[in-house]
This record gives sequence, C-alpha cells and structure tokens, in this order.
Amino acid sequence: MFISNCVVLNLLESPAAVSNDVIGRRIDSSAESETNIRRTLSWLDSCLSGHPDCSVGSYPSRLKSWGTPLPTRVIRIVSSDGNLEINLHEPPATETGSYVALSHCWGLHQIITTTAMTFEDRKKDIPFSALSKTFQEAVRTTVRLGIRYIWIDSLCIIQDSGSDWEYESSKMGLVYQNAILTISASAASDGLKGCFFPRESGGPQPVEILYDKEGQCRKGGVYIQGRVPTLDEDLTQAPLNKRAWTLQERLLSKRILHCCASQLYWECVTTCFSESGLEFPPAYGLPRILEEPKKNKDIIKDFQSPHWRWVRLLAVYSERALTKDFDKLPALSGLASEFAKRTGDEYLAGLWKQFLPVGLLWEVKNKAASRRVPGRAPSWSWASVEGKLGICQTPLRILTYIAEVVEASTTPLGVDKYGQVRDGIIRLRTKVRGELFCGSERSPLYVLKPDVANGFYPIRRSQEDPGVIGYFAPDDTTAPVGSKKTAVLIVESSEKFEKVTVNKYVVLFVEPVEGTSDSYHRIGTGIILSSTKWFEEVADQILTLL
Repeated sequence: MFISNCVVLNLLESPAAVSNDVIGRRIDSSAESETNIRRTLSWLDSCLSGHPDCSVGSYPSRLKSWGTPLPTRVIRIVSSDGNLEINLHEPPATETGSYVALSHCWGLHQIITTTAMTFEDRKKDIPFSALSKTFQEAVRTTVRLGIRYIWIDSLCIIQDSGSDWEYESSKMGLVYQNAILTISASAASDGLKGCFFPRESGGPQPVEILYDKEGQCRKGGVYIQGRVPTLDEDLTQAPLNKRAWTLQERLLSKRILHCCASQLYWECVTTCFSESGLEFPPAYGLPRILEEPKKNKDIIKDFQSPHWRWVRLLAVYSERALTKDFDKLPALSGLASEFAKRTGDEYLAGLWKQFLPVGLLWEVKNKAASRRVPGRAPSWSWASVEGKLGICQTPLRILTYIAEVVEASTTPLGVDKYGQVRDGIIRLRTKVRGELFCGSERSPLYVLKPDVANGFYPIRRSQEDPGVIGYFAPDDTTAPVGSKKTAVLIVESSEKFEKVTVNKYVVLFVEPVEGTSDSYHRIGTGIILSSTKWFEEVADQILTLL
C-alpha cells in the first residue's frame, strides 16, 4: 500500500499480514536472515507445486522429489559439524538431482577457477576460504535451502581448455533451464562484493503505528516507510544487468532469486515477488521470446511474433558489455538454441532464415558504430558490428518485399552451431543500382556530412538540389565514405502526397569484394524516396553477400 511517496508495510506473520489488509512487508535488516531463507523456500515450493507454466514437462509437487539431469560438473556441498566441505563432482550421465546455478559478474579481481592443472585437485577438495565472498554466500544459501549442488561457471568449466569451454558454453542454456533455482548476484560488480548487501541503516527509519481492525480483536503494528525501489529500478542499476552473458541466464532460468541492493526479488516464468511483498510482472522490460509461437500467423506482419521479439531482444543485448569480443554469438547461443526448437527456424549468425530478407535491415543506432573485430561474423550479420542495434526506420510489415533469398548458410567454427561461425553467405535475387554517391549521370546522388545526433548521412539528388531524399546509415562510422557504393533493393512501397506518388525504397548499401565478380560486403542500410521508379529500369540479378 502506497501513501504518496511512502509505503505501508508489516511484519511477515503480523495480524495485518494475516488479514491481507496490508500487503507490503517490512524489509528485513539482514538479507541472509532466517526469515528470508524461509521466504525463499516458500516461493520455491509454491512455484514447484502450483505453476504449470514454469515446468519442463511435469513438475513434482515438492522440493525433495525434484530432479533433472545434472550438468557435466557441479560443486558438491557437504555440511559436516557446522563446516562446509566442497569439491568438484562429475556425475554419471544417468544421475539426476537438484542444483542451484549462480549468475554473477567476474569483475576485475581474480576469482578462483578450474584449470587443467588444478582440475584433479578441485575434484578432491575446494577450500571454502579460497572462494570469493560471492561464491561463499551462494554456497551457504544453497545449503540452507536444502540443496547439495551448485553450478558456478569459473569452477565447473576448465577455463584454459578451449575445447571444454566451447562444449560447456554450448550447454550453458540447459544449465540455467534445468537449475531448480538461479541465484543472481545482481548488485555485485565482482566477487569481492558478495550476493547479499548490507541493508542501509542511515536515513529515514520506518515508523510504527497502531493497527486495530475494529470488531475482530486484531491488534499490532504496521510501519510507514519511504518508497522502496521496484524490480525494474533495482535491475536497471545492477552491474549484472550490464553484462551480455547474463541476459540469456535470466531469460532461460525458470526461477531466479535476485539479490539486489535494496531487497530480494523472486522471479519465475509465472510471477515476480519482492521481499517488500509487492508483485511485478516477470521478465519486466524484456521481450518474452520463448513464448510458444501462434500458429498460422505471418511472422513479418505479426509484430508480436517470436521473430519480432528477437529483434527487440537484440536492441537490449547490443547495449550490454562483453569481456571477450568473440563471445558476441556464444553469449546468446542458449537463447538461440531454445528459439530454434520452438520455431523450427534455421539460425544464421544471429539472424533467422524464415525472417529474411527483413532480418537484414538491422541498423546501428548510435554514431559510435564500428567493425573493430574483423572476422567475428559475416558483414550481413549484426554480430559483425559494435553499437546499439535497431531496425530500419520504416513500417516494414506493410511494405512489398522485392528481394528473394536464393541461398543462406553459415559454417560453425566449432561444435556449437549457435556459436561462433567460420563464414557465411546470403545470395539474393533483387534489383541493384551501382556506384552511388559519385555524381555520375547514371545515379547522381550525393551524400552529405553525417547528422551529429545519430551519425546518419543525409542523401540528396545533386549538389545543386538542397532537398534531402533519404539517408545512409553506415555500419561503421569510423570508416571513410568512398565513392563506389551499391544499393541493393530489399523493400519498396508507394504513397501519394498531394497527387504526387512517392516511391520509398529500403535498401542495403554494399561494396564489392576485391577479386570477385558478384560478391559484396554490407556497409549499411538506407531509405531513398523518389517520384520516379528509381529501380524500374534495372534488371534483376543475383549477388552474394559475405
């Protein structure tokens, strides 16, 4: 209950709480309190027993009967005489059980890892004192929840083995999907910070007032306190939510305990609760791309289709940071794998075959775009660039698609077909206008200096004509704009303005690949407006994008 900028709270088992007159709960003074452990167990048990949408197949009714296939390796925890003994456990393929997964920021401080040299030692024993504060608190919480296994990436993947890392990272989506719970160290920027932050003791304190429900003999106290943050507010500021890998960890996890600076939050597929008793929608602010697609719907015209949700997801993902540049596709491979299972579509280095050619019309939405990591992905893939992503600024669902995809394929670099790629091609049959921006009689278009706000280059018909007829959005704003650009028609439409028909052309801008006759690299997108059929006299041709 809110009063202006205050919130009315009560204790978990107070008369006001039992009567449901006051929904808000007073936040505990300690994040690791026994009350919070009981609260988490209650959330977990309610989800396992009463949320069909949170299930993988059929869920058991109680925590103790829960079991899923275990990952390749887990950390086994044994509590003995008040001490915790832990080691790296490699379960047989047939073993099932309950395990917690940890989502955390590595940060700049060195944390304990498993390497080829330490692998055998880790299987014997991992000193509890060697764990970072974040790992220690996650292990203790796992034990207090009655669970004996936890999965931590730095310990369960052999960090200096390229083959082990590639194989295990390809299975990471399943690790978070099958975990009974993911503990998210949301507020911690590194392992030194811990999962659970101390609650602020300074500032305005809760004020207790009398609660007396007339005629029911229920007396006790309720508290008035300054407004507490919402889940979205807490997560927006959380260091963990600025990392690329953790996006799929959140979306694939069935249940998450968010350890935020102000309070704890429970998030599952069905609902989201807070320690303060308030309820929020799950995956708030993120597109729910894993919902089952609707049958007999046009995936391009239906703006709520999984493919359009994928586009919106990329906008979120592109603003997150990676430590290793070549993780751009691997950090999304778990989500891509699950998306492919649900849609039956073929994955092409971040794009989807059924969504072509519209999927080619991604744009970089900030003026600091670059291709500083050559070879990471084909030029037609968004994964080849650095920068915030969006889609070409036009109502693509109602236009006429001219380009036809003749062939589209990629070659995976390793075992994960949703991870890094060696190469990829897309062959299009469409109309092409060549050597733009050079002022020739054939195509006298001129590119102006880029717009300061967004980095786009306005286009006008000639040096003498001041009217802007379109724009060029470069994929790499650090590259010089040369004279030989080729416009590849993807979409067209016609609209009438004061009896004048204006043709709108949505195009890719490409450059020829040296030493080839029909291969091109993408360099950007754009829109061209013309009162004449600018592409009408151009014959269809097939070109290859690399």
